[in-house]
Amino acid sequence: MNTDPGPRPAAWAIGMRLPEFEPDPALWPRIQVARHRQVVRRRWRHAGGLFALVAALGLSFTMLPQGESVDSAGEEMAKLQQRSSTLERDWLASMAESTSARVDPRLELIDHNLQQAYDDMASPSELIPLWRKRSQAMQEVIDRGSVRSITRI
Repeated sequence: MNTDPGPRPAAWAIGMRLPEFEPDPALWPRIQVARHRQVVRRRWRHAGGLFALVAALGLSFTMLPQGESVDSAGEEMAKLQQRSSTLERDWLASMAESTSARVDPRLELIDHNLQQAYDDMASPSELIPLWRKRSQAMQEVIDRGSVRSITRI
């Protein structure tokens, strides 16, 4: 095995002629303190990121709808919508002879509130009472029969 490295480049020869000196004795403790601060900062950043991730996951799990309650709420809302639609068809069928019938202001208000709730992306728990009110108001309009308005004296 050959231990002679062979010819050396000129830069190496220049480096060999550079002066050597002893560094300041306080240099190594400063380097260690700076390195320790860097490690501590990195750990805090990682801990903060991990905490943010855990908080986001926890928040997303609390905001997720519960399976069974959402299914039952969705079924109930679908039934209420179907009932309201059926009542509206019945009311319109009874109105065939009178084309100038006025819509009940209470029903208009409920419809407006329903539309507003859908625009605000309301949950089923907020929509179900509105659908109940609409079905009840529609049933009252049908029960009144041919009386379309009240005359005030």
